[in-house]
Amino acid sequence: MKIGPAIKQIRKQIGLTQTQLSAATGISQTSLSKIESGESTPAKKNLEKIAAALDVPTSVIYIIGMEDADVPTKRKKMYSLLFPTIKKLALDIVGEEGKIAKD
Repeated sequence: MKIGPAIKQIRKQIGLTQTQLSAATGISQTSLSKIESGESTPAKKNLEKIAAALDVPTSVIYIIGMEDADVPTKRKKMYSLLFPTIKKLALDIVGEEGKIAKD
């Protein structure tokens, strides 16, 4: 699971800088940088702060960060059929949220 890159993707999609996300969450920019690069994993409370600041459910972050390796072998066929659509829907949710925030 690539939570950090998912956070970065969402942050950029809605037009926030790391500095702005840092200010909104109270998490240092250095820590956010480490999270986004995958160098560290956010604690649950920090992930909740980040999700709140990005105005998305934590589940959207998990969906966008999901990888093939996260899926049990017996579920890979269904995953490969459904996941591209599910991920697109999650990204569309983020995109819609970003448009609403900018209006």
